[in-house]
Amino acid sequence: MCNGNARAPTAAPHAYAGTSLGLKWHATDQNGTAPSLGVLLHADLPSGSTALRGTGVRPSLRLAAEWELADGLSFGVMPGVGTDNDERGARRGYGILAATLGRDLTERLHGFVELAAPRIARAGRGGTEASVDTGVTWMLARDMQLDAALTRGLNRRTAGIGLGLSVRR
Repeated sequence: MCNGNARAPTAAPHAYAGTSLGLKWHATDQNGTAPSLGVLLHADLPSGSTALRGTGVRPSLRLAAEWELADGLSFGVMPGVGTDNDERGARRGYGILAATLGRDLTERLHGFVELAAPRIARAGRGGTEASVDTGVTWMLARDMQLDAALTRGLNRRTAGIGLGLSVRR
């Protein structure tokens, strides 16, 4: 799943989002109808273009559930929570929700389509971001994965592309 958690105002169509660092923990493998589970802890850093830069470090926590289906297909859901800082530095919470359908294209290349709401909040708390993403993940090595995605925002608050690198230790 992508980390494009930046709000893109219409005045800055060519801005870039900040860096997000994260830890992922694989909790369980799929067992029958029970999904594989993972916990993701992220910290969005105050970096990137001025129009997209957040205030301070903004943590989030997510639970990823994924089911391996027939013919190389997979389905996943990821609910979560996060915090942001307003202009005065006060913390405010928001929800996160995503659903992903993926398919193995080769042994090392995987494609996906995702419906994502990386930020669910009332308008007075920054509003909701929503998008449809499509992209690929490519296993560079046994413990290293590269992600690339194109995002089509479903409202004016959502940005456009994402790149990621995951390293397993």
